[in-house]
Amino acid sequence: MTQETDRAAAGDTGEAGFPVHSHIALRATIGVIAVALPLLVISVTAAVDGEVLSSISASFHHRYSISLFVGSMCAFAAFLWAYQYTPTENRLGNVGAVLAAGVAIFPTRPGAQDAPFTLPWFLGTVHFVCAATFFLILFRFCRYWSRNDQDASQARTYRICSWVILAALLVAGATQVAEAIWLTSGRLDPYFLLAEVVMIEAFGVSWLVRGGARLTCAARALVVVGVPILLIVFVLGGGSVADRAAAGAVGFLAAVALLAVLWPERPGAARNRFGTAQAE
Repeated sequence: MTQETDRAAAGDTGEAGFPVHSHIALRATIGVIAVALPLLVISVTAAVDGEVLSSISASFHHRYSISLFVGSMCAFAAFLWAYQYTPTENRLGNVGAVLAAGVAIFPTRPGAQDAPFTLPWFLGTVHFVCAATFFLILFRFCRYWSRNDQDASQARTYRICSWVILAALLVAGATQVAEAIWLTSGRLDPYFLLAEVVMIEAFGVSWLVRGGARLTCAARALVVVGVPILLIVFVLGGGSVADRAAAGAVGFLAAVALLAVLWPERPGAARNRFGTAQAE
């Protein structure tokens, strides 16, 4: 169903006929956090520690980026738990909230370049299971929306996002299997990292669109985030002072550009197509 009928079906009308944006705002907020997360943790780690993350979850073992990662996962958990709409979405949101909390609570195993301390083996296993299942829940969200949204372009977007999430999840799993079989000692880490980034960005775009952002806005957000991430992963973050400064500058400018792209699309903004036109 479209956003307008979506809102009407929920009775989202406040005083004097002004729409209540609770569900739309939750969706948009989840989308913004998801789109921004990879950019922030990758650029901060490259700028502060002079390293490229082996995975998004490896933020656990780096200064500053751990706060961004754990805080974002806790935000996902809180928002998904608060997001109650249709019975199917309620169930998916509740399970997704528990899994997101698990990803935030249980740290991943440290890699060779991460902090030199050991963790009980089961913590990394629980983290891996929670993370993989969390992405499957996000895949199910997109599939559900693609089948129930009457707007053809939005339904197509959710369908594409769902298959992108699933394909990237399979690629990430394949890199880990290859690492285990051929003992490539981290040579596939950039590709595992990029597979994670693709999953998270597809997740973010689907929730942005569900939260009222235009498809063109979501596409611009992808470009603003994707190009700097590729630059940092394959060019910057080499450890030199110049590389670290460049990584920090690229990440900061991209974050500012991302806010500029998404700010007019937030629910309730003046003349937003899902908000009420507001007086100057």
